[in-house]
Amino acid sequence: MTNAVTLFLVAGVAVLMALEGLQGGDLLPDGSEAPAFDLEKHGGGRISSAELKGQVVLLDFWASWCGPCREEMPVLVELAKEFETKGVKFVAANAGDEDPQAAVAAFVKREVPAVEPYVGYADSFMAGKYRVAAFPTLYVIGKDGKVVASAQGAVSEWRLRRWLNAAVEK
Repeated sequence: MTNAVTLFLVAGVAVLMALEGLQGGDLLPDGSEAPAFDLEKHGGGRISSAELKGQVVLLDFWASWCGPCREEMPVLVELAKEFETKGVKFVAANAGDEDPQAAVAAFVKREVPAVEPYVGYADSFMAGKYRVAAFPTLYVIGKDGKVVASAQGAVSEWRLRRWLNAAVEK
């Protein structure tokens, strides 16, 4: 019985390590220049990488129908508010809804109202420049405009904190 438990635990660790290795595998590599963006903001206005130069950017590609995106969004908003005073700007780039304005409006009303000021609309061209193949896809972009960290799939709060703290301190 103890051999079976040990085997099960070893297999579980191996699976977790394999999944960890998959995160960010096909994304822009750390240290590479983040592509420029200029997004229409939900509720009006625009937000661009040029105006965020010199700040750390937490850029999250998401869709309202994506379960992991919906689960992760409250944590991202909480971190955005916490790190705002440290020069971090959160951009929730909706890139997966067919009618993004309507989908975001419904999402904001029903699920996470606090995300509203952070939402911008990314088209497939921008998502392609960031190699988005699944949602959520998240990038931390440093003050120098280079990729600090990236992940495809949900990211734990402790990992996001670690990435953001490192980017802010750099």
